[in-house]
Amino acid sequence: LNAQMAVASTLGFQGEDRNNVGSQHVAACLKHYMGYGVPVSGKDRTPAVIPENDLREKYFEPFRASIEAGALSVMVNSGMINGVSTHADYRLLTQWLKEDLDFDGV
Repeated sequence: LNAQMAVASTLGFQGEDRNNVGSQHVAACLKHYMGYGVPVSGKDRTPAVIPENDLREKYFEPFRASIEAGALSVMVNSGMINGVSTHADYRLLTQWLKEDLDFDGV
C-alpha cells in the first residue's frame, strides 16, 4: 500500500511523462531515503536499527516503486541506520539506489 501511495504521489506531482514535467507539475522529491520514520529513540534525526530484510522489503519498496514511476529527486535521511550514516552508506546510495534502480536524478 505504501508503494502504491508513493507512486500516486509521484505521478500527481510530476505528471505521467518523466521526461517532461509540464507547467502544471513539479518534480517529486522522495523523502527521507530511508528509515527516517523508525528511529530507536522515537526522536527526529536519531539512529535507527532496522533488520536487513525489513530494510529491503518494507522501507526500500516505496522508494523503488516511485523511482520506477519516474521520481526525479531523493532527499537522504539525515540519521544513521544500523550504525552507518545514511549520507555515507555506499550500499544504500550507490548499490541500491544508483545501481539496482538505475537512478540518475538529483
